[in-house]
Amino acid sequence: MPSPTLDWLHWLLLPPALVFGFFVSGRLIFLRLPSPLPWATAFVGSFLALVGLVLGCDVTGVPINLHTLAGGLTGLAFVGWL
Repeated sequence: MPSPTLDWLHWLLLPPALVFGFFVSGRLIFLRLPSPLPWATAFVGSFLALVGLVLGCDVTGVPINLHTLAGGLTGLAFVGWL
């Protein structure tokens, strides 16, 4: 049975995870590309990173869950920021 304290924590952390996962990571990856719509570029970049991450997890046999996706997107954003 899941802990009731973790339930509210998951809901509390969901909005920042969605914002980071769908906008910040793509913006950091495509930071050097000039774009007339930076928010659209950020969304498309994050979407491509997320699809690539899921495909990579599927091919390598790594379980696809919130922890692996969050860690992968954070790693991709960090590499894009460098």
